[in-house]
Amino acid sequence: MNLRRRRSSATPRSQERHLDEPAKIRIGQWKLKIGQRWISIWGLVLLGCVVALGFAAKPVYHFYRTYCINQNLEAAKAAERLEDWDKARDKALSVLLARRTDFAAYRIWTRALSKRGEDRAFLAAADLFSDPRATREDRLETLQTLALQAPQALALRAYASLPEALRNQAVFRAAITPLLVQRGESAAAEKRLREVLRPDDGPQVRLELLRTLCRRPNV
Repeated sequence: MNLRRRRSSATPRSQERHLDEPAKIRIGQWKLKIGQRWISIWGLVLLGCVVALGFAAKPVYHFYRTYCINQNLEAAKAAERLEDWDKARDKALSVLLARRTDFAAYRIWTRALSKRGEDRAFLAAADLFSDPRATREDRLETLQTLALQAPQALALRAYASLPEALRNQAVFRAAITPLLVQRGESAAAEKRLREVLRPDDGPQVRLELLRTLCRRPNV
């Protein structure tokens, strides 16, 4: 009798457990959905933090990058003053790689190439000569480089493109004189220099005049 009662009493409990299984499954699914939602929320929060950090770091990086570029430009200027042309060239080039339109850096780089006698100097000089931002001194120095290193046609074309007021200055005629001498036009070069020679012209003009005379020993 007792055994039957135990069996009969155990049956409802097992049925209750069996009936609770669907509810447990639903509860588990509900918990899973909540967990997935929280994961999604935290994922979005984390993504937002990363984006915000990126926006905040961008101005800081831009400021630091600009600072480094300006420091290299100042180093290039200092090297130019000291006539350390290797360092001036390298520092100016580092500025140009980061800031292509930096005219001050391009001027230093071009001058350093010319002072070092590099083959590509006349290409840089031609670009600087034709740049609207070039000063009178820029054009004079680059014309000297073109006369010594560039193809003759390029140098002569550059000189011809100068305003008449500059072409009639002795320093510009002296700059193109080595090319004229090389072409066997020493007499014409001497005449052109004498036409515009003034007492206050610098030693470079007189040196070029002397060179034309040395090419004409019979004069």
